[in-house]
Amino acid sequence: MKFRTTPILLFLLFGCISNSGNKRSVITEQTSLRIDSTLASFVELGRVAGVSALIVEQGEEVYFNAYGDADRLDGTLMDRNTIVQIFSMTKPITGVALMQLYEQGKFELDDPLYQYIPDY
Repeated sequence: MKFRTTPILLFLLFGCISNSGNKRSVITEQTSLRIDSTLASFVELGRVAGVSALIVEQGEEVYFNAYGDADRLDGTLMDRNTIVQIFSMTKPITGVALMQLYEQGKFELDDPLYQYIPDY
């Protein structure tokens, strides 16, 4: 499929955060509704043609939804099987690496940045 607009695929990587045996999901109904409204607003405001999000937690899918168009001219909607171009994977890879370090206790999420980068 040739894209006439550039849809955005949004990866949310919560699967790398351990719940330490706790079966409670980080994705509640309220969280799901907030993600839905955020994704929908991206499309409604015209910031993206289409967007989808998938969250896997402890090996199980806990959220998926898609909004907008994969191809505006053809009227093809974004869905689970839409193939998109990903231009930059730096942020997701860095995010996974940071969460692995967090799980290992190497830092806390509230730590000040200057603690690790003194010149900042």
